[in-house]
Amino acid sequence: MIAYVREWNKFRAESEKLPISVEIELEKTTLLDLIPLGDIVIISKDFARHHGLNSMEEVIQKFKNDVRPE
Repeated sequence: MIAYVREWNKFRAESEKLPISVEIELEKTTLLDLIPLGDIVIISKDFARHHGLNSMEEVIQKFKNDVRPE
């Protein structure tokens, strides 16, 4: 689905593009592969704690290089 939206966005004006949001809730390591695919990434407290992160700042430091650039 993400690939389909990315392809659709290629042919749209900036104001018509659909943002892609990714919400990481489950404590599965395989979900880490989704982080670079979202324009907006939401990481749950449970997921963060499962990875040893205890604050919003720690989550940002851990994943800031994995998200899509602006």
